[in-house]
Amino acid sequence: MTTVADDRTGEQLAEGLLQGVGNEWMRAATRLVGRHRDGFWLRRFLTEQDPQPEHLQYVDRSGTHPSVNWIGLAHRLMNEFPLTDAPRIQADGAAPGPTPGRWAESRPEGEGRTA
Repeated sequence: MTTVADDRTGEQLAEGLLQGVGNEWMRAATRLVGRHRDGFWLRRFLTEQDPQPEHLQYVDRSGTHPSVNWIGLAHRLMNEFPLTDAPRIQADGAAPGPTPGRWAESRPEGEGRTA
C-alpha cells in the first residue's frame, strides 16, 4: 500500500499510519511526530528511499497498512547518536571486544585511583 504524503496534514498522515497499531505509546509517539512541523518527519520517513535492512527501515510496510517502525528507528538512533562512550552494537548484534584500560586512561592523573 502506498501512502501519499504530500497533500495531507501531519495529523492526517499520523492517523493513516496508526491503522492496526495497538500499542498506546507508539500511537502517542506517531501523533506527536505528526503534529511537529506539520508532519515533517513522517513525510521524510514515507518518501525517503531507505537503504537499510527491512527491520531497520523507517516505515514498516509489511502489513496491511504502513506504520512507523519505532523499534528500527530507536536502534538506528542509539547506534548513530550513542548516549555514552560505550562501544556501539554492530549490525550482527555482536558488541566489539572490550578495550583494556580505556576507563583508567580517560581519567585525569590520580583521579579515582588507589595506590
